[in-house]
Amino acid sequence: MTEYRVAIIGCGNIAGRWNNDPATSHALTHAKAYDLHPGTKLVACCDSEMNRAREFASRWGAGNCYQSVDELLAREKVDIVSVCVPTPSHRDVVGKIARAGKGKSGGPKLVLLEKPVAASEADALALAADLNSAVIACSVNYIRRFDSLLQSVRGRIATGELGKVQQFRGRYTKGLLNNGSHLVNLLRFYFGRIERWHILDYFQELEGDPTVSLFVQFASGVNGTIQGLRESCYSVFDLDIMMEQGEIRLLDFCNRLDILKTDPDPVYPSYRVLQREPLSMKTDLANAVYHYVSQSINALEGKEEFLSPLADAIYDVTFCVRVKEAIRS
Repeated sequence: MTEYRVAIIGCGNIAGRWNNDPATSHALTHAKAYDLHPGTKLVACCDSEMNRAREFASRWGAGNCYQSVDELLAREKVDIVSVCVPTPSHRDVVGKIARAGKGKSGGPKLVLLEKPVAASEADALALAADLNSAVIACSVNYIRRFDSLLQSVRGRIATGELGKVQQFRGRYTKGLLNNGSHLVNLLRFYFGRIERWHILDYFQELEGDPTVSLFVQFASGVNGTIQGLRESCYSVFDLDIMMEQGEIRLLDFCNRLDILKTDPDPVYPSYRVLQREPLSMKTDLANAVYHYVSQSINALEGKEEFLSPLADAIYDVTFCVRVKEAIRS
């Protein structure tokens, strides 16, 4: 098996901090995923705060730590780079990776990029152009695409196991671009291209990133609502898909999948009602970052297609930016 040399840029929560407790077995972070994957070796890390980079390197056994992205890329031979810096810095960091790898056979081959890929459509397109010019592949961490049970929902919909989709209702908190883009991405994974939409309501909790409620219709004919709720009240991320013969419910941030079929009403048997006891299954979302790393490496090696390619993620950014522009206008 090929051993890929890995660098992580940005040493915050998703990079490794959420797995700082050694007793936490789930792969909640990039560092833990690389630690578990048999084909990767973490050789370097970088953060704007050197103390944080040193702590990260000590915790995860990264060979060297840096405060400068340019210095890391100049000194280290790496095959895979995880970009875990704040969104506004994505374009600059990805541009540096692309320039370091352009025209070099031993340069980076794959960027694993946190979502959203950029704060603007222009930045998203620019970083895509940089990576394309350097022939570097990119996979984006929309984690729900990498869970096998959540993937199976697309098959259940396609086969008509519960009939056709009547409508959907999704709920999220904490900004359309920050968290709502996860829901937009998942809905497109299930239903395809968005055909039309309109704003129902919005409010501002995150600076520059409104939380928006929308009606959305897909080219497939499926339609429904995305409901933005207040993070200051409670956090939520779920999706109900109402079918002709039952419901599919993704609950608890998609950590649980419930399937409800219909039965004759026990009192009025000429009516059909949803079953009181669903078929309930626990997803493996807590290990989705590991599946993200593994699937992206398989795609890099040509064994399968990327499940969350950069082009898809740019579509999500573009959609969210257009919604924000409609609010401003």
